[in-house]
Amino acid sequence: MIRGYRRTLGFQITFTMGLPILITVPRFRKPKSLRTFIALLLVNLAGVAIALVVVEGAARLVGLKSRSVKGGDRSFWRYEELRGWGLRPAYSGRDFRGGPDQGIIHVNAQGFRGPDFARSGGRDSRRILILGDSFAFGVGVDEPHVVSSRLAEAVNADHELTGGNRVDVLNLAVSGYSTDQEVLTFEAEGAPLGPDVVILLMCDNDFDGNLQNFAYSRYYKPRYRLEGPDLRLVDTPAPRAERRRPVRTWLFDNSAFAAALVARLDRRGTKNASVFLAPGFSEPSRESPELLMVALL
Repeated sequence: MIRGYRRTLGFQITFTMGLPILITVPRFRKPKSLRTFIALLLVNLAGVAIALVVVEGAARLVGLKSRSVKGGDRSFWRYEELRGWGLRPAYSGRDFRGGPDQGIIHVNAQGFRGPDFARSGGRDSRRILILGDSFAFGVGVDEPHVVSSRLAEAVNADHELTGGNRVDVLNLAVSGYSTDQEVLTFEAEGAPLGPDVVILLMCDNDFDGNLQNFAYSRYYKPRYRLEGPDLRLVDTPAPRAERRRPVRTWLFDNSAFAAALVARLDRRGTKNASVFLAPGFSEPSRESPELLMVALL
């Protein structure tokens, strides 16, 4: 039996008949010179950098995209202190989800979907306000087919109902919102508009969403807690993920591989790994979701 030893970059490889059998890491020994240590360090760092570039390139070749260039409703989001995230004012884009619509979306100057609107509707006009999440926002749906547009068309066609007055339907829904964020939207943005009717579109995931303080692997959000018969708003202003975990947030926003990995771990329920890699993590409150929903409404 022929044995040989080769030491490369701090690793010891045992050979038998020319084949590597065992790889061991010897005890750290002081390099012969500072120059040698720096050279080895740079070589290792270069190897890691090349490996990361290859992995990222492969992820993009198979069609994965970083969050910063990814389409969809979340490309319209930006950080907000009050609600965690909101829509980018005067922003236009496309959120195609298949079907006959192209998903062309325009955000008005007020930061909501649809045409611009004034604070006051005028003496001869009436206002209907819609609050909700992606269903009311109209993910993947062109403007003429959004629920607010269809409702405005139907209501204004009924002259007996409107009495000849113009009825404006304002869509203040934001995709991803839970009921707590919709309440905050109404108090800060909706009530000052003087609506005559308010419609809240709910979804079953709102019950769980009201308990969370971090959502969609990216944004922190405020929430309410029950204190007897009263509600107390906590986690406000909403923390910024990029300040708590700047490196991980940057990777999530700009690396296709990192964003896909976090999403994959979330779907598989690998909580510990997801918490470590994601820009943040949620600590659900222990309130009864049903009682909390009733209190919010």
